[in-house]
Amino acid sequence: MDNGKLTADVARKLSKKFGTRAEILFDHGDPEKDGKDQVGVIRSWFGDKLARDFLLADVDIAVVLPNSNQVLALVEIEESSASPKTLLGDVFATLFGDHIIFQGKRELLVDERTTLIVLSRGGSRQVITHLNKILASQQNEQTKNSCIHRIIIDTFDKSNLEQKLTRVIEDAIANQQSKIKN
Repeated sequence: MDNGKLTADVARKLSKKFGTRAEILFDHGDPEKDGKDQVGVIRSWFGDKLARDFLLADVDIAVVLPNSNQVLALVEIEESSASPKTLLGDVFATLFGDHIIFQGKRELLVDERTTLIVLSRGGSRQVITHLNKILASQQNEQTKNSCIHRIIIDTFDKSNLEQKLTRVIEDAIANQQSKIKN
């Protein structure tokens, strides 16, 4: 499978599924086919000025509250089995940033309601459980992106990827709506 094809396919499905309830921004798509406002690089970076030396990570999917820049969820999909080092790299490269930017120009905003989910195709359930346990006990408040407190590392297979992401996005939308009502 082409690198990113599965990610782009699931992002398209999520976009259709969530319609006007959430804006799905994603990398690995085709701007002509998927929409120029929907496809582009999503990056975590730090500092006061966006520059190559301050880029930390690319993220596959950003789920954004409609008509805003508020991020409900950030998704990184490792389309093949990933080592614990890779999974933690995905998490910390996002959390250690001060900014999330889309297409190099649209600043996306994260807060404590944002969910970060990192999925690996296959992998050890024992490793995933251990990483989630450690992440749940650690809270680093030194960077702006570290305000993200809901972090999920999990595995997927092609048959359940869309279902897992749908559940997380539904929860993120419900969480956002409950905060607005309060």
